[in-house]
Amino acid sequence: MSRTKQDYDNARNLLGTDKLFDLANKLFREKEDALKRNDFRQASIIIEHGHFVCEMLTLKMYYKTDHWQAVSAYTLANSPKCVNCARSSQCAHHNKYHGVKFREVPMQDVVALCNNCHENFHEHMKVAGYWELQIPYIEN
Repeated sequence: MSRTKQDYDNARNLLGTDKLFDLANKLFREKEDALKRNDFRQASIIIEHGHFVCEMLTLKMYYKTDHWQAVSAYTLANSPKCVNCARSSQCAHHNKYHGVKFREVPMQDVVALCNNCHENFHEHMKVAGYWELQIPYIEN
């Protein structure tokens, strides 16, 4: 029997995994504190715990976490132009979703797009069951 994304999200909701939202925000604050102390070992451990917790959140709930809000704001602040058409960027977009939650690298796993390119991308670029934006690698 084939399962849909809605089936998957419904199962998460039945398990009450959205209650992990507060834990995800707590881990984000702990990670930020560890990084301020230059405790990279502790930050790395927290990132793995955060990833585990965030993988259990629905994508809609994940986008409300403090972590995603920080990644999104950083991406837009450091990439003022859409990576596709060079218009003003308006949204941060995962170029892949699978396996990166709470580990995203801005401008690599998350890119800045204008709303038009973001909408067009989601209408036309489904790859292997996941939405992935293929950005060419450019050496500095």
